[in-house]
Amino acid sequence: MSRRKVGLVALGGACLTLASGAMFVSKLGGPDVGGLVVAGFAFVFFGLCSAVSLLALVRGGTAFAVTTEGVEADPAQPGRAIPWDQVVTVEVVCQGRDRIVQLHLTDGEFERQADVNAVSRALSGVSERITGGPAVWLPRTTAAHPEELAQWLREEAGHRSRALG
Repeated sequence: MSRRKVGLVALGGACLTLASGAMFVSKLGGPDVGGLVVAGFAFVFFGLCSAVSLLALVRGGTAFAVTTEGVEADPAQPGRAIPWDQVVTVEVVCQGRDRIVQLHLTDGEFERQADVNAVSRALSGVSERITGGPAVWLPRTTAAHPEELAQWLREEAGHRSRALG
């Protein structure tokens, strides 16, 4: 992302932060103590939201990793690789206007991925309803050519599964 776009996003976030603080002060009848406290919380909240959004826009790093053992959908959490023999199919799905690479998993692997922590367990049911079964999306695959990536992963899964089995 260009520096200009990052600057525009930061400026927009700052404007939203200031506008929200002013809105809370004016809604509460002027700058009394209660209004200033609420405006202060709004300023901090929207400021943090802007900072998190900005970091998400400019964050680099590896989107996912393909190893000899399998696919790491989140390289920031090592040890959670999806083994090749647990990948049932690879396809491209539409989510809104985006095309995303989706890995269908065996039920056992989906459960293993969900059992990592309480948040994963809570979201696994939602994920299953969205994807239509035990599956995961590979992050940030919309910028690439998802069809070519999915085809390559299908071939890789076939080669790796045959080598392992």
